[in-house]
Amino acid sequence: MKKKIAIFILLAVLVYAVGGIVYYFMTREEPKPEAFYMAEIEGYPYKLRSDATQLMMILFSDLIDVLEANEINNEEFAKLVGQLFVVDLFTMTNKQNKYDEGGYLYVYPDHLENFKLNVNDTLYRYLEDNSSGNRTQKLPQVKSIEVESHEEVEFESGDNIYNGFKFIFNWTYEEDLEYQDRAEVIVVKVGKFFFVVEKSVIADE
Repeated sequence: MKKKIAIFILLAVLVYAVGGIVYYFMTREEPKPEAFYMAEIEGYPYKLRSDATQLMMILFSDLIDVLEANEINNEEFAKLVGQLFVVDLFTMTNKQNKYDEGGYLYVYPDHLENFKLNVNDTLYRYLEDNSSGNRTQKLPQVKSIEVESHEEVEFESGDNIYNGFKFIFNWTYEEDLEYQDRAEVIVVKVGKFFFVVEKSVIADE
């Protein structure tokens, strides 16, 4: 009798253990594949991520065309850098977490640390982690971007003065979640590159 009880208990433990293992593998969350850079421009710091939106792909393709031309149009070059910066920064649907800052590839390197700290503390502050790929939080995705105006400017940074352009951009979203949709962006030339050095909020007129 005792042997039968012992065998029954052993079988019950085995069934429970096997059931637990099966349940674990059936219900566990697979980690979301990490994004990688699927395109880059030789000799330039600009890259395109594998999770880029269609708009970002179009703008990046336009940037490649500009940089591969026999004569580079600096105004068009600067405009596309500014647009890619804005679209990547304000598109949060493809960001893994609050530390996955959009637009940083287009920021002047000397300003990069402050840029990231500011984004973490403000725009991306409440961005939920999406390591599992199951995030349900509603987030903005830029649908289109336009240039309202532009002008040539000089920008002083430390002991240096850089030439560049000041753009006013406005943009729309796939869904209006009441995020910023207008800004003044200054893009300057550093060597052969263009970088964003300043972004300011502009109130709607």
